[in-house]
Amino acid sequence: MKLNLPVTDVEHKFPNDPSAKIISLTDTKGIITEVNDTFMQMCGYSREELIGHAHNIVRHPDMPEQIFKMMWDKIQSGESFMGIIKNRCKNGDYYWVNAYIMPIMQEGKVVGYESVRTAATPEQIARATKYYQMLKAGKEPSKRLDLLNLGSYGLLLASFGLSFWQHDHLTSVLCFFVSLGVISYILYRKNHLLNIVTGCFDSHSNELNSLIYTAKAGREGAVLYDVLYNLKEVDTILTRVKETSDRLMQIANNGLNRQAESVSAANSRSQQVKGMLEDMNTIAGNISHMISDISASAQETVHHSDEAEYLVSEGKDMANQTMTVIDHLSESINQIAEAINSLAQNVADIEKAADLIKGIASQTNLLALNASIEAARAGSAGHGFAVVADEIRSLSLSTAKTTKEIHDLVVRFKKTAKNTVALANENQQNAQAGVDQIHATNSKLDEVLSSIDNIHSLINSVNALVQSQASTADEVNNKVQHISSMSSANVADNQYGLKQVQFLSGIAKALNSMISRYSNINHI
Repeated sequence: MKLNLPVTDVEHKFPNDPSAKIISLTDTKGIITEVNDTFMQMCGYSREELIGHAHNIVRHPDMPEQIFKMMWDKIQSGESFMGIIKNRCKNGDYYWVNAYIMPIMQEGKVVGYESVRTAATPEQIARATKYYQMLKAGKEPSKRLDLLNLGSYGLLLASFGLSFWQHDHLTSVLCFFVSLGVISYILYRKNHLLNIVTGCFDSHSNELNSLIYTAKAGREGAVLYDVLYNLKEVDTILTRVKETSDRLMQIANNGLNRQAESVSAANSRSQQVKGMLEDMNTIAGNISHMISDISASAQETVHHSDEAEYLVSEGKDMANQTMTVIDHLSESINQIAEAINSLAQNVADIEKAADLIKGIASQTNLLALNASIEAARAGSAGHGFAVVADEIRSLSLSTAKTTKEIHDLVVRFKKTAKNTVALANENQQNAQAGVDQIHATNSKLDEVLSSIDNIHSLINSVNALVQSQASTADEVNNKVQHISSMSSANVADNQYGLKQVQFLSGIAKALNSMISRYSNINHI
């Protein structure tokens, strides 16, 4: 057996409160799993020092091993044990308890033990001290005879002897039989009552505990012990039920407080949600109006894009017509330039002919001059030839003059033709640039038409999306209304839940009050 030392002679008195009880739970090996505050107050150990340790941490060395063997034999077999126990405090002091230990059963198996200890009476402590010292010393407690039976029959014999000593034999015999009848009747009634009590309870007594609890031996002590045992069992069950009821009431109160806070918070949140839902409803309505406006704008944009597409198409047609005209103009300019170049070539031929005529005129003039000189030398014979020579010379000079004028005209014509050709070439280049610009413009118009088509498709998509969003906005509006209804329903459910918790709390309080009334009866 574990020997806990040191010890002192200082006793810790049990709390002066009829409802004070030490409660502890262990597993099947005696390892503590749960304790109450009274246990810690009495033994001096903290909860951390007790939980997870063997219950014999509070065993006092004055306790005989036989008591704990008796206890383990009973509780391991599924029975309960009741006994007066001396426990040791952490500092070595001691305290006495009236212990009741019962097995905890689950599905027919012992899964742990529960001990409920109350205050032991001074008489129980005195008898337990006496008998435990005898057991520690190796002595068996002496059995006590039934004093009521012995006293009754002793009194009867004494009365008979006194009467017989006074020589009143008849009176002595009568008194003896009358007394014998009365005593027999009393003993019969006593045994009858004991039989009735014995039939009401299972027997859990043993000689030692009967002596400690009742100071009586034999059948009377055993019956009284069984009565006390069963009362203790009821008290233990009520204690456990009350403890559970206290926890239930605490849980109910905590649940009530939390539910009340939850309801309050839910009401507050519901109001906030209601306000937000109203705002969302308003926003949804505004969105619906905005979507309608956007849809109308989209339709108008489609109309304008159609007009723009028509105008661009017309512009493209006009550009194509202009490009055709410019192409014709460019071709005409090319033809004019070619004609002017051809004319310039002919003028060059004229210039060559004029140069040739000029040369001929010069030669003619020179020949006429020579003829005049020869005619002068001939005198009158050459007078006629001189006249002809002068005429030829005059014609030559006139031809030279005309040739010079032709040459000047050709020079001016060539210059004008050159300028005309340059201007034609420049116009042709400008026409080509215009054609290129029209081609570029036509390409841009094609891109614009493609963009307009894309815009048209995009607007149609936007319009379809707007219509979808309008449907979504309506759905959101409906869901907002549904959420608002659900929020109101949640508030109602919370109120109902609060009422249910309040009802549960009332039941827990009533149960706790009822158990307290039964527990206030001091059975032992």
